[in-house]
Amino acid sequence: MKIFFKILFICLNILASAAFLLSLLATNISPEDSWMIAACGLLFPILVVLNFIFVIGWLIAKSYWVLPSASLMIMAIPTLIHAVQFDFSDAENEKGVKIMSFNSRLLDYYEAIAKQGVVRDSIFQMLDREQPDIVCFQEFYSRESKKWDIITPLISRKTKYHYLNEMGDFYNDTRWGLFTISAYPIVNKKSFYFDPAYPFATYCDIKINKDTVRVFNVHLRSFRFSNKDREVLGEMLENNEIPSSEDSKGILKRMEIAYESKAKEIDTISKVIKSSPHRVIVCGDLNDPPSSYAYHEFTEKLDDAFVESGEGYGKTYAGKLPLLRIDYILPDERIRTFNYKTLDHNLSDHYPVSCEMELGN
Repeated sequence: MKIFFKILFICLNILASAAFLLSLLATNISPEDSWMIAACGLLFPILVVLNFIFVIGWLIAKSYWVLPSASLMIMAIPTLIHAVQFDFSDAENEKGVKIMSFNSRLLDYYEAIAKQGVVRDSIFQMLDREQPDIVCFQEFYSRESKKWDIITPLISRKTKYHYLNEMGDFYNDTRWGLFTISAYPIVNKKSFYFDPAYPFATYCDIKINKDTVRVFNVHLRSFRFSNKDREVLGEMLENNEIPSSEDSKGILKRMEIAYESKAKEIDTISKVIKSSPHRVIVCGDLNDPPSSYAYHEFTEKLDDAFVESGEGYGKTYAGKLPLLRIDYILPDERIRTFNYKTLDHNLSDHYPVSCEMELGN
């Protein structure tokens, strides 16, 4: 019986190690080349914990089988550095230009959290407390009707300059998508699309005193799971139920389509970032963790505000998948950021993130 459990533990260790290795490869392999490896990147937080358990188990057993998992944990250190932070700086009393990024999930229009209007008003209250100078909303929603006219109360605050992606009207009086508001003048702007109904990025050139900064508002392609897909995934996560082959095929197909589209979006934005005449700061929902190709591509030329001054694990996704940081503020290397915060408010399936920045010379 003891031999049986040892063999079982070895087999599980091999499977976990193989999956962990694929999640590490996800940072360097484009989703266009292998969407399945890209998907393994999503599992990185879970696989870290799982492989750490194997390391501890083999150490207790004083077995050489500790080497595969321990070696992978060492290989994962560069990615872990971008996932977990300890902030020893003393910048709380410093003040700079405050920027925030928030996937607002249509300001809870479909009442996923509370009755209509409750979350919207709570978002207004949060903005009044935090006083950001620039806010990048993803999944923004506004209507011309007084009850759901979100744009007017937002720009009536000090953030009077604004840009909503150039999609125009949608369902007559409804506007939605990527919305950037700023206390500083917006002197140039542009939207990017692959699917005409879904903008995946905008940028605003914002004049801050004597400097101009190009602020990208990005929402990379999500999986767009159907309600049925979400139910199947929920049952799998909560009850460890294995989905049927038909359900699995549907979910995997959506993931394949999403990653193929995302690869093109990443390539487009990366080129625009590199050719920018101004310093850049990227805000948004990448729908991918630090163990991803998207993060790796963007941080080739940009820093990560969380790494600069964040603390803890910094997860930003409030949905059922645990430990995911998929929302970012990525500043130009020539921009100093500090006082990074993840705002733990139940306003969406994402948490808002913010930091302050100093442009310098």
